[in-house]
This record gives sequence, C-alpha cells and structure tokens, in this order.
Amino acid sequence: MKKILFSLIVITTIISCSTKTETKIIANKVDIHQFGVDYDSSANIDAIKSTNKDLENLDTTSYKTKYSDTVVFYDHQKNHNLNWNMGIFKNWIAKKIQPKVFVGAIWGSKFNYKDGSNGDFVYQAISMKFTQGTKSVTFDDFIVYEFKEGKIIKEWNWYDPTNLLPLMK
Repeated sequence: MKKILFSLIVITTIISCSTKTETKIIANKVDIHQFGVDYDSSANIDAIKSTNKDLENLDTTSYKTKYSDTVVFYDHQKNHNLNWNMGIFKNWIAKKIQPKVFVGAIWGSKFNYKDGSNGDFVYQAISMKFTQGTKSVTFDDFIVYEFKEGKIIKEWNWYDPTNLLPLMK
C-alpha cells in the first residue's frame, strides 16, 4: 500500500512540475455594433408604465403624448396609425369597457446599428383584464416599443383578442 501511495505522490509531483504550454484562444473578430445593453430602469420604461395607467384611466390625451405623430402600430403584423389606435379607446369608452393592466415583466435594451444610429427598445409582457358590467375577460399580450427622442415610433403587439370579442358586440 505504501508503494502505491508513494508512486501516486511521485507521479503527481512530476505532472505538476512539468512545463506547461498555454494555448491562446483568439476570439473571432466581431462587429462591435451587434452587442447592446439591457436595462430595467429608464425614462422610456417610465413612459410605458405611464401609458399603462393611461389605458386603465382611458386617458387618450396623456396616452397620445407618448407617441410620435408618425408612429406605426404593428397589431398582428398589420400596420396601423395613431388614429386607428385612438379608435380602440373610443370603442372601449362607447361599450363601457374598463381595462386593467397587470405587468409581468418590463425591460429595455439599447444598441448601435451598423449605420451608426441607435436602437432603443422597451419590452413588456402583460395581462390585460377587460370588465364590462359583471362580465370580464383576460388575455396576455407581449409588446415591443421602439423609441426615438423620447417618443414611441413603433409598437408591435402579439395577443389573442378572441376573449375580448364578446364584450365588443
């Protein structure tokens, strides 16, 4: 047993004292513009939180101030403008539908495009509850907002509005 233990000590000593060759790992050259920064606090995130409150309060005046005049809404991949979006509010008000927003997650990211311009986005995963009298429905929504100079210039929505349709009759 002593011979085996002594042999292991000798082998370990030889291996640990032997000359090592280091292998350098050279990273592939990458485009510096492909990386960005994620964040969880900013004026843009605050604007989205305020927009959520505007939805709940059906405050179209405050809501509109968060968007550029040329904003494009991509609702189920169909392009719409701000007037179309304001029409949704008018329908809710006319039908006495009260929305409530439950935020699951909200975060942002900034990065540089190859042409030197910047991308500034806020993402939110929410559930929305719509109540009309004693009836209510809920659905989930994932929204991406693109900002430029403090205004939303593009908004993408992914949700299933099927639950809301009975309230819109």
